[in-house]
Amino acid sequence: MKTQPWYHQKTLLRAAEIRRHAPILDIAKDLPDDVIPPVTYHRKCRSIFTGERLQDKSLYSRRWPALCIRSVVHKIVHDTDIGKLASSLGEEVCQGLVGLHALTGCDTVSAFAGRGKLSALKHLKENETYQEAFKRLGEAWDVSADLFDKMQDFVCRLYASSSTTSDVNELRYQLFCAQRGEVESSQLPPCKDCLHMHVRRANYQTAIWRRCLVSEPVVPDPKGCGWTTGDDGSLEIEWMQGSPAPDAVLQLMSCKCACICKLPACMCLENQLKCTDMCKLQTCTNQRSEDEDEVAVELDESDTDDEEN
Repeated sequence: MKTQPWYHQKTLLRAAEIRRHAPILDIAKDLPDDVIPPVTYHRKCRSIFTGERLQDKSLYSRRWPALCIRSVVHKIVHDTDIGKLASSLGEEVCQGLVGLHALTGCDTVSAFAGRGKLSALKHLKENETYQEAFKRLGEAWDVSADLFDKMQDFVCRLYASSSTTSDVNELRYQLFCAQRGEVESSQLPPCKDCLHMHVRRANYQTAIWRRCLVSEPVVPDPKGCGWTTGDDGSLEIEWMQGSPAPDAVLQLMSCKCACICKLPACMCLENQLKCTDMCKLQTCTNQRSEDEDEVAVELDESDTDDEEN
C-alpha cells in the first residue's frame, strides 16, 4: 500500500472514526503520533477530509484541520473559522445555540414576527440563566414547567427588554395599553397558550438535532408535541389548545365584508373564527350551523345552572 505523509494521519484517523471504517481504525488507533500508518485513504474518507499540507511538522500545532464556513456577500468571499468563533462565544453559549435557532424560527418551527436572531443571540450571551435554559432545551422530549417559565421570560425580553414581567399575557396587556389599543397583533408576543405550543415544537426539533449522531434515535410521534393531524392524516401545526378569547368577546367580533367572506380581507377567517350576528354580511358560508348554535346554547345553560348551584 502507498504510505501517506505524516500530516494526513490524524485526518485519516478522524475520517475513519466518523465513517466507522474498521480496517483503518484497527491499524491507526494504536499507533503513536509520530508513526505513519502504512495505509492509503479510503475513498469515502478522502471525499470528506483532505488535510492541510504543511511542509514543516513544527508548524502543525492543531490536532485537526480548521473547519471553516465560506460565504459570499456582494461578491466578497468570507471564511469563518468555526473553532475561533466557538472559542469567542464560549461553551455555554454554543450549547444553547441549537435551541435558540429552533425557538426563533427554522424550517419546521415558526418565527416571532419582527424579532430576529441577532437580538435573541444578544440576550443569550448576556444572561447565564438563558444559557442554562437553552442548554436544557431538547434534552428531553417533554417541556417541564420550569423550562417553559424560563422560555417565557426570554420571549418577554425579546419584545420588551425594559419590562420586568415574565408573563407574556401580562406583557401583551401592557403593550396594548401603552399603544392605547392602536397596535397590530404582530407587534404583541404570543399568548401563553400559543407560546407553550411553540416551545413544545422548538423542543421537539431541538431534541432531534441533539441526537443527530445517534445511529438509530428513538423519536416519538410529533402529534402532541405542538403538532396534530388533519382529516387527511397530514401533519398540521397545533397553534393553541384553548379558545383565542372568552365566548362573550368572540360574539362581539365582526367583519365588514360586503359581498363574500374570504381571506385575507375577512377578519373572522383570518382569526379562524365563525362570523357572528355583528358581521355586516349575514349570508356568507362562514356562518355557524344550526347544530353549532344548539351546542352553544346548551353550554350557556349548563354554565348558568352551575352558577346557581
